[in-house]
Amino acid sequence: MSTPRNKFIEFTSETWEEVLDDAKAALRAHDEYSSWTDHLPSDLGVVLLEALAYFVDMMRYHQNVTATEFSPATARSRSSLCRQAEWFGYFPHPAAAAQADLKFTKANADNPATIPARTKISTTDNAITFETTRQLYIPPGQETGTIGAVHGTHIESQIIGTSDGSANQQLKLLNRGLVMLTEGEYALEVYVGNTKWGRYDALPWAAGADGWRLWIDSDGDAWIRFGDGIYGNIPALGSQIIAYYTVGGGVDGNVGAHTLTSLRSNIANIASVTNEAAASGGADIEDTESLRANMPSQVITRGRAVTRDDYERLAEAFGEIDKVDVKHPSANVVQLYILPQGGVTPSDSLLDSVKEYFTDIRMITEDLQVLAPSVVTVDVGVRLVLTEDAVSTDVVARVTSGLRVLLENSDFNTTVYIQDIYDHLDTYDDIEHATVTQLAEKDDSGINDITTEAGEILASGQVTVEVV
Repeated sequence: MSTPRNKFIEFTSETWEEVLDDAKAALRAHDEYSSWTDHLPSDLGVVLLEALAYFVDMMRYHQNVTATEFSPATARSRSSLCRQAEWFGYFPHPAAAAQADLKFTKANADNPATIPARTKISTTDNAITFETTRQLYIPPGQETGTIGAVHGTHIESQIIGTSDGSANQQLKLLNRGLVMLTEGEYALEVYVGNTKWGRYDALPWAAGADGWRLWIDSDGDAWIRFGDGIYGNIPALGSQIIAYYTVGGGVDGNVGAHTLTSLRSNIANIASVTNEAAASGGADIEDTESLRANMPSQVITRGRAVTRDDYERLAEAFGEIDKVDVKHPSANVVQLYILPQGGVTPSDSLLDSVKEYFTDIRMITEDLQVLAPSVVTVDVGVRLVLTEDAVSTDVVARVTSGLRVLLENSDFNTTVYIQDIYDHLDTYDDIEHATVTQLAEKDDSGINDITTEAGEILASGQVTVEVV
């Protein structure tokens, strides 16, 4: 997973040479200077013009930078957007770690087995590694046991610095790539000496308390910021600052079912391990355009969920969440359906963390229900006539994949029309003629438009592509 860096940005199309040429042309056009024809670099007049062009070029550059970077709508530098996010009280999200439930099977069911916390399990190529979140004990007589795991590596008891006794001291985590496991819970704990200090979203809320706030800068580095003695206490001079956190995450962690099967260490009486369901919730660090789009939610909602749009904006800012649907089935009841990154059923921990996040920002009279969406599985069948030079196996593979993407990229409360299938098939140059033979919910037949209702999301089922 790459971390965004600020690249060189050109804020003006006019170069220093062009400014200099314009100045020379203006002098040549003026009668008083028409006799000045020596424009060699060694000429004193040219030297003065070059100095003038330099100052004009720099002045125009800084004017353009100020005008462009002042607004979130026009800012082109990530560092500017991060700075504006801090003004608005919006938190740029680090990467989110995918989560999965791992099923361990014992070699001998009659004997116990213990899987330690932080046990590493990988895909067969060792490209993606998960860690168990806690210890799992499988007692005698029980053949299997299940435990949660996250896509990341836990950093244990890392000394990130020493308090110098100053106000608003900042210390950087030594490992880049802090992951966001859930909103408001970053798998990050900070100790001053032997005492755990609490995390606050803003230091004014930590008035008189042992607290700190987290900040992610434009380079993806995570910083711990302490108070000034009024808004948040100052750690005692010479105290060691110790951090516990997890790094990793990213969208690559949304691996499919039965892919986490490689146990990275030998554990007595364990024969195998696997994830029976796909991992979900993994997301890359919030990119520049997402930051630009999500930042206004803090201003518009003022950090409070009142209207349907408020719930949508605040929930969509979660790194783990892909799509959101909000319904008010009755007075004072809000149903929030969430689809995590990876497009599978959200984990119980994600549902709980979303509900906890809204606890302090929703109206106290509202009953919030955070729910997993109902999945509507759709079967599609098409019959194709291909052009003479088309490779049948290649077309079938591409059409099958394309139809799955078409269905699975649909939003809540949508309709997939028969014409949508035909429009998609029209995008293939090597298809001469196409006929839709099936468009129906699983276990049904026929050709019908598919409409989802509140809390329903589409998933692809059987996709049949026939070439005649």
